[in-house]
Amino acid sequence: MNLYGKYDNFRESCLSAEGLSSRLRFSLQIIDNYLRSVTEVYLTEHDTRYHRFLAANYDFNITSSLFNSDHPLHQDMTGLTFADESFDLCISFEDLEHIPDYKKAIQELYRVTRKKGAALLSTPFWVDKQKTVTRARISDDGTVNHLLEPEYHGDPLRQEGILSFYDFGWDLLEDFKRAGFSETSLVLGYDTTKLILEQQLFILAIR
Repeated sequence: MNLYGKYDNFRESCLSAEGLSSRLRFSLQIIDNYLRSVTEVYLTEHDTRYHRFLAANYDFNITSSLFNSDHPLHQDMTGLTFADESFDLCISFEDLEHIPDYKKAIQELYRVTRKKGAALLSTPFWVDKQKTVTRARISDDGTVNHLLEPEYHGDPLRQEGILSFYDFGWDLLEDFKRAGFSETSLVLGYDTTKLILEQQLFILAIR
């Protein structure tokens, strides 16, 4: 299924010399404009091009967590092992739609974010939908119950891809507020001068 129209490749292509897509490069503009002064950062990926770029170009202490599930440093976003208010900024890209209990993940991001800190996320977002559509659920016996045709996204740890459980709509912003974030907004934009050609959309939640 095409989530972004016939030019959806612009979101994940137009790579920079560092191998960063339009989406990732736009996230750097958000960080530069709103979040540059943070110190402690939690990033839900490890040893990716984005991770390496942040480590090399920003004065952040970065804690990352995208490992195989049997790795001792792997984190479950619905049950993070970090102490309360550990981070000035939590960054999670293209994760939320793959988490069956995504509201618990939002609650955990709130818990580990410091007061006046922020969470910056990207996820497929349907601007024409008021309510989030559930594509699949986990049954009591642990099996997946598909409510719509299964949709899989690319995943660095699974060659077969990873199942998407949700098509998010505008009510997702209310889920962040219910978790405790004081302010939640969408940050949208593009920059043709930097080959960010597709309008990019991020969620910025302030604790």
